[in-house]
Amino acid sequence: MAMLSPDRQTTASAAPLIMYGTPRDVFEEWEIRTGQKPPRDFRENYAVQHGKELEQLQLQWIELTDHWIIEERQRFVQHPKHRAIGATLDGVRIVGDGNGAVETIEVKVLSPY
Repeated sequence: MAMLSPDRQTTASAAPLIMYGTPRDVFEEWEIRTGQKPPRDFRENYAVQHGKELEQLQLQWIELTDHWIIEERQRFVQHPKHRAIGATLDGVRIVGDGNGAVETIEVKVLSPY
C-alpha cells in the first residue's frame, strides 16, 4: 500500500470529494495523494484565487478594526493521532496574559456569483 505524501494531507477542503465524489474522482485524488499524479494546479482558477486574496484582506481588516494581532497565517496543524489528517488555520492570535492560549480565526469568503 502506498503511503500518503506529506504535502498532500487531508483537510476539510478534500472532505466533500472523499465523502461524495464519484469512484473515479476518489481514485484520482488517491493517485495525487500517493504521488502517482501531480497535484491540481489552481493558479488559473478564479474562485480559488478570489478566495485567497479576499481572505488576506479580511485578516487585515480584522487586525485593523478589532485591534488584534494575528501572529500566524495559513498554519497547518496535523492531527495528533492521524498523521494524514490536519487543518490549515487561516489565522492564529495569542490571547490572555501570555499563558500560551490561542484563538484560531477562520475566514469564509462568499462568492459574488
